[in-house]
Amino acid sequence: MAGSTGECKALTDGERTALSAEIVQEIHGKAVVIACVAASSTDDACRLTEAAVAAGVDCLLSTPDSADLAQHYKKVKDVAGDLPVLAYHWPALYPPGVAVRDLDSLPITGCKDSTGDPHRLLDEVTTSSRAIYTGSSSLLLMCSAVGGAGALVAIANAYPELSIAAFEGDAAAQRELHLVARSVLELPLPADVKRLTADRFGTSPVVRV
Repeated sequence: MAGSTGECKALTDGERTALSAEIVQEIHGKAVVIACVAASSTDDACRLTEAAVAAGVDCLLSTPDSADLAQHYKKVKDVAGDLPVLAYHWPALYPPGVAVRDLDSLPITGCKDSTGDPHRLLDEVTTSSRAIYTGSSSLLLMCSAVGGAGALVAIANAYPELSIAAFEGDAAAQRELHLVARSVLELPLPADVKRLTADRFGTSPVVRV
């Protein structure tokens, strides 16, 4: 929650904290609640982490908004305490990104990789002991097949059953997801996923700008 698709950059800190508390209350332990604590600085990330922990989330997803990754993730982990912290690799949106060679030296449980780069995914699962989650709907089948831990993909909001099936090895589901994603290719993130979800479930397609 409150990740890229969750329009974190358009939400105030207060809104993100309220969102954490509301979702935790609604979930009641029936699923893992992962709060994205993307921020423009390590101090801001730590403040968001503290609020998310107080709200009762199960896991933190932190973007590397610092040139000193080791220091950034150490500080976030110190605030997170016993809760797991995932790194978030998507340098196009959250520079500088997290190098594969650094994964095992950081105080993280795993990494979400949203680049959609199959070569990097193979590097991650073959050289790192951390849990690797793909953020690309195009790599669900591959991620599962090569030993990835799971997927955190936006399109699962609109097509959860296809996303699960693709990760479980259903090639037809992977192909269908590809066609679904292409149907809204002209729309930017998160308007594309909001449109798909609205068409299926009647939710609001409004995007905050």
